[in-house]
Amino acid sequence: MVKLLAKAMSTPTEDRTRVRVELDYAKLAKYEVNVRSFHPNKQFEPGGFRFHGDNRGFSLGESYFGKKNSPSACTSRIWQCYNLRMDLKATGVLDEDKDTDLKQESNPSAPGPDAWSIFGKEEPYEQKEYKPQGTLIATNVNVPHGGQKEVAVRSWYGGENHAFITSRTFQKTGWTPVPTLDVHAELYVKVERIALYMDILSLVYGDGFPNSEAFIKDNAGNKVFLGTHVRIGVPATHLAGDQKRLMWANAIRVAIDPDGNFGEQLWVFGQVLGGPPDLRDEYVTLGDAEVCAPVPKPRYASSMNAFDKQRGKFIWDCGDFDQIVQPGKAGKTDKPLHLSAFTPLEVVRGLMQQVWITGPTQKITRSQWNDYHLHRNPNDGRSPDDYDVSPDKWKK
Repeated sequence: MVKLLAKAMSTPTEDRTRVRVELDYAKLAKYEVNVRSFHPNKQFEPGGFRFHGDNRGFSLGESYFGKKNSPSACTSRIWQCYNLRMDLKATGVLDEDKDTDLKQESNPSAPGPDAWSIFGKEEPYEQKEYKPQGTLIATNVNVPHGGQKEVAVRSWYGGENHAFITSRTFQKTGWTPVPTLDVHAELYVKVERIALYMDILSLVYGDGFPNSEAFIKDNAGNKVFLGTHVRIGVPATHLAGDQKRLMWANAIRVAIDPDGNFGEQLWVFGQVLGGPPDLRDEYVTLGDAEVCAPVPKPRYASSMNAFDKQRGKFIWDCGDFDQIVQPGKAGKTDKPLHLSAFTPLEVVRGLMQQVWITGPTQKITRSQWNDYHLHRNPNDGRSPDDYDVSPDKWKK
């Protein structure tokens, strides 16, 4: 026999005994963000006229200009650094904000060895007119409730290789024959001040050449990679114009302590890379020359057959961007999703905002996440070169 539950009125709200609970909120701290472009090899490819590179792998080392002040410091073709303040009150341009301390520099550049030296002379980038330019804008500042704070920023930097012959001369006229290296970065950060974690979504795009990396550092010196990119194409073909090629889109969650400093727990919710995993140095300049098809390896269609409608096209499996929110379709995967570098950014941006609902693809540590990027092959998918960086500078 089934007994029915007895019905009774609940205690009126005004008659309930209230208990005040004090909750500690994590601080709205300030974080240093670094975004950098570098060439991992000793010298650029022939398509880059063999100008000198940075001879390193992906790094969390300190950016510097002038005197090297740390054993872990490293050079970059262009680096940008700014303070992300989680106590921001309003949106707007932050270029001149003293607390934000936006800056970008180029480390010295020099022409290649032997006959390549005719293409230029060393450029120290000490004079202001030859330094790279940059911007930073706070695009969103929001407090969903007392225990959360959201800040979103968008940055850009651009600069030229003024070591190239005649570049300095032309720069005085306001124009230079050397194309500008452009990188755009969008960063969304949400701090859960009671649950003690931080959600970070980074979307980085630009010319796609050379390599790029970004990381965020807390006040205790702990660092977290935002993402890394292996270059596509060569300078002569890919630097022209302010391109918007997808380089990466990553969504991670990292534990924090009450001071806002990073802990070891880290969750990966989405990991997207722009461009093919193979033949990166052959990647096309325009999306019109790209054909997305389920082929085992990227390849160019033969140009010998005049009746081949796809002759001269770059064919590869560009990936399905729906997998951003449906990883592996049949389950989660810890593999980065390779998409066309010409995937519409609004599509990537919109899908990446949804990954927090689908749950993490990896539950790892901050050290494991950083190690993955530190030991990633900085020439992955590129043709071997006589000036390749030594493997012991990036392998485990």
